[in-house]
Amino acid sequence: MASQAGPVTLFWIEPGHFTSRAVTLVQPAGVTDREFPSNFFIKNKAVKPSVRVCKDTLSMGQLRQIVTAGIRTTNLKVEHATMFLYKFGLNLREKLQEDWTSYGVRIGSKDDEITPWDIIDVQISATVDPPAATTEPVTPMSDRALFGYLVFVYRVLTVKDRGTVQYRNNVQGKLAALLLTPPFSAPSADFSGAGGSYSGWYSNHTYLASSCDALSSSSSPRNLEDLFHRVIIVHDI
Repeated sequence: MASQAGPVTLFWIEPGHFTSRAVTLVQPAGVTDREFPSNFFIKNKAVKPSVRVCKDTLSMGQLRQIVTAGIRTTNLKVEHATMFLYKFGLNLREKLQEDWTSYGVRIGSKDDEITPWDIIDVQISATVDPPAATTEPVTPMSDRALFGYLVFVYRVLTVKDRGTVQYRNNVQGKLAALLLTPPFSAPSADFSGAGGSYSGWYSNHTYLASSCDALSSSSSPRNLEDLFHRVIIVHDI
């Protein structure tokens, strides 16, 4: 729920004493109101959200190098993260067991094969990927580990300005532990600096991890492979 500012009445009940007074709640600085999916579809007459992705000029081998190096130096660009998620997500296919319509939008029919990107309208722009922030050769992480990291960063960003420091640290620690386990099996995992380094990603409409988040939390008829099912666990962290 979004933070709200406005007068409310607080009550105190103590032995033999009852009192109340009005106070005004102020939304903390840096916290933005959440936009719920239903609001988007009401405003836009039940059409799929549109996302523009940079022109595909990099091979998966190049993207693995760029994304792995960016993660290790915490300066990964959102364009490269998005392109990796997009290309990897195209291989996350599963057949629908029944027709799927959500918010009035037809996602697919029974027996259709879908990917996470079928819930949005992906448009490939003429803009090419920017130069990599880090060109140092590295041993790339596996595709599954990279996918998990990029999706889990989204969870880190959703709690960046919420809860206590201990709560945020606990979330980061649990995500790191999850990334070390199958099917991700990352060689190492650390989200301690992700909230600050990638804070701009959360409001970036091309960051496709939010589509993974929406799909994994929906009540859609799906059975996307075990790797994608593990994303659901993130909602309980």
